[in-house]
Amino acid sequence: FKTTSARTEDLSGKRVLVLEGRYTANQNDAKHVFIDADGSGTSVQEIFFQAPKDKFQGYVKAADDALKSIRWR
Repeated sequence: FKTTSARTEDLSGKRVLVLEGRYTANQNDAKHVFIDADGSGTSVQEIFFQAPKDKFQGYVKAADDALKSIRWR
C-alpha cells in the first residue's frame, strides 16, 4: 500500500482518521476512514471505498457523499 494522504478531519461531528492511497499489487485506489467506535480510543471501526485506479475518481464523490450522510449514535 502506497499512502498518498493521511489526516484527521471532522465527519458529521466526529473526529476520524482518513487514509488514502493505492494498493500496489492490484492497482486499486482506496479511501479508508477509521472511527473511534466507543469513545475510549481502544475500539476502532473502519469504513472504506476501493476501486480500480482508472475508475476511482469517477466514484469517489458518491463515496464521500455517503460518508457525509452518516448519523452517529
